[in-house]
Amino acid sequence: MKKFIDKFAIGSALGVIIGALPGAGADIAAWISYGVACQLSKFKEKFGKGYMEGIVAATAANNSSLAEAWIPALVFGIPGDSVAAIVIGELMMKGITPGPRIFIDQAILVYTLFAVFFLANIIMVPLGYVAIKSLVRVF
Repeated sequence: MKKFIDKFAIGSALGVIIGALPGAGADIAAWISYGVACQLSKFKEKFGKGYMEGIVAATAANNSSLAEAWIPALVFGIPGDSVAAIVIGELMMKGITPGPRIFIDQAILVYTLFAVFFLANIIMVPLGYVAIKSLVRVF
C-alpha cells in the first residue's frame, strides 16, 4: 500500500482545489484526479482495467472535494455540490442567507457547523476501523 501514497496525496490535493470551486463537485474532481494519475503513472496501459493507482487517486479526490464544497456554499451562497444546494435552500427557508455576512450575523451557527464537521472526522476514524475489520470477515 505504500506505493499508492503519492496517488493518494495527488488525489487529495486535487480534490481540495477542485472542491473549493463553485459548482464543480466530487465527480469532476475524481475524473481529473484519475486523468492526472494516469499521466503520471509508469503503467498507463493498466488504467481502465481496475488498476489500484487510478482507484486510489479518484477516491481520494472524491472524498476530499466533498468537504471543500462547503467553502463556496457558505462564503458566496453558491453550492459546490447537490448536498450543499439542499442545505443552502434549508438555511434560506430558516431565514439565514449564506454569503459573506453569515460569518458576522450567524457566527455561532458557522462555528458550530465547523465543530460538528471536526467532531465527525474524529469519530469516523475508530468507526471506520471497526467497519473495515468487520467487513473483511464478511467478504
